[in-house]
Amino acid sequence: MLQEFGKSFEAVASQLQPNFPEIVSGMRTLLKGSSAIPGNAVIADPKFTREFAGLVAQMAASGSEAAARCVLNTLAGTHPDWIEPAGHALTRAFPGEIPSKLGWWSSVDKYLANGGRQARSRRPLDGYAILSLADEAGSFVEALSAYAEIVDHHSDRAQDFIAIAAAFQGWRRWLTSMLSPTA
Repeated sequence: MLQEFGKSFEAVASQLQPNFPEIVSGMRTLLKGSSAIPGNAVIADPKFTREFAGLVAQMAASGSEAAARCVLNTLAGTHPDWIEPAGHALTRAFPGEIPSKLGWWSSVDKYLANGGRQARSRRPLDGYAILSLADEAGSFVEALSAYAEIVDHHSDRAQDFIAIAAAFQGWRRWLTSMLSPTA
């Protein structure tokens, strides 16, 4: 998510620079400092989180349309309202254990300690846990798409998940259209 924000921010930075040079400078410094962090890592540093949130809040309060689009794009990259219903529907869609190896998306095991051995030895992960882990790693969109491809589309048990995945994709398309600058 941070990498996606960086791309969105750089796309509007030149528009923000004349009126908000301190925001641009602060955000560039923060993003440069975080560039060594792997894309699927979860940043648990409260100082970093506060600094990032403060700069995003300044952007939102600036009144700049470019800054508002950048902030909205960042919010579109988070999916808390989708995780719970999609996760529970994913659990219902797979009788038994949900597959954790998904081809190109690799595996949810990479998000677990010790390659997933500890957590999986206690009990299999449910759909909510899998999608929560994917979201924390910035891979919710990829995980939802991967499961939507492998679920049995003829199963009654999978219809909720299929509908939620389709609604999510529709929502993302709508949100993307809202983020595009008007002509």
